Amino acid sequence: MMRKRVNVILMKNCLLLVICLLGVVILIKLVLAAPVLNSVILNLTSGTNLTSDNLTVYTDQDNNASVKLIYNWKKDGNSIAVLNMPFEGGSNSTFTKDYSPYRNNGTVGYILWKRKK
Repeated sequence: MMRKRVNVILMKNCLLLVICLLGVVILIKLVLAAPVLNSVILNLTSGTNLTSDNLTVYTDQDNNASVKLIYNWKKDGNSIAVLNMPFEGGSNSTFTKDYSPYRNNGTVGYILWKRKK
């Protein structure tokens, strides 16, 4: 059996893999690029910028399954959400991340999925 040693180093915006195989050190640098948004549209219901308007964001990445866009809506620089848990991105089967500034992360448990008839 061939023995190999792999070290993984996470750096800002890149992942560095150091593999030692048969005495040879191989360095692999993977650049982690953020998704590019070319189009962002903010839609409001009245078209006249009323405080009663419902706001919706559309982007060119909305149908990209590999990108999860999570919004933190703010008013006067402050988050309007006390709890922002979209169950995407930083969540898994036991943990869900709060994207509000309050970081009220949650623990997932006792889940029962029921199929609609």
